Amino acid sequence: MVRQAQVRIGLDSGKFDADKVPEVAASRANYESAEAQARLAAADAQRYANLVASGDVSRSAFEKARTQQETAEAQVNSSRQQWEAALNTARQSYQVVSSSQSSLDAVGAQVAQAEKGLADTYIRAPFDGFISERPVSAGEYVALTNKIATVVRVKTLKLQLQTPEQRAAKAQVGMVVLARVAAYPDRQFEGKVSAINPAVDPNSRIFLLEARFANSDNALRPGMFSTARVVLPGGEDAVFVPSKAVVRDKTTDSNYVYVVDHGQARMRVVLLGEALGDSVRVQSGLSGNESVVTANQSQLYDGALIQEHAATATL
Repeated sequence: MVRQAQVRIGLDSGKFDADKVPEVAASRANYESAEAQARLAAADAQRYANLVASGDVSRSAFEKARTQQETAEAQVNSSRQQWEAALNTARQSYQVVSSSQSSLDAVGAQVAQAEKGLADTYIRAPFDGFISERPVSAGEYVALTNKIATVVRVKTLKLQLQTPEQRAAKAQVGMVVLARVAAYPDRQFEGKVSAINPAVDPNSRIFLLEARFANSDNALRPGMFSTARVVLPGGEDAVFVPSKAVVRDKTTDSNYVYVVDHGQARMRVVLLGEALGDSVRVQSGLSGNESVVTANQSQLYDGALIQEHAATATL
């Protein structure tokens, strides 16, 4: 209805012009035509007046011409009134349409607000995931500040690794990270370093690496504890021995192993590094060509005779 009224009063072009309203335009055309007829009748009446004065026409012919002039002038006045009435009607219609449009806009705003309020009653997570906690029940009244649910995204998980300060120079984004969790002791998960904390903790002297792991089968769960190692580029030779070959001396706060040397057990103090499974790295104290004793170390001493089958080779 508002659109039809806009077209009728000429608002379809976007700007109101009363003279372009069809009724106003028709009334104006009638008025202009009446003015033209009145000017023609006035000219005829003046000509007849001159002819009456010279005696070339009768008095009755002059009276007839003057009557036609007066009729034409009356028609002009009537047409002007009709034109002005049409203008006033068009302007009033414009005011009505403007008021209706304002009302329509207000109603539209109310409808939009109501639709938003209805949409706000649906809680939508910004990503796909699983609900790990829902502290409210269906039908319960809640406020805007209430916690509705906890949604976890498990397709990709982040792991924070505590890394020794001395490894800071070698850490780079994109390095491969191999991790294990207690739930899957025989499975190794592979991820990549995605971020490196630039600051070292002043108390523990460690810094954090963040690694991302693809979890398409949902095997990993948020909150799991993991042990992981970062695969550094390139490689180096290292000596590893079985963990059970290492003996801890609490008195001297040191570690040692027994190696087999021509049928005798020889004690070697060793400096240990990181553990790898059931093995531990020996940073100093062994060359890597020795055989170490892995059982009954409490019965041995430096120089004790030992049978060769009681020893195992290093890894």
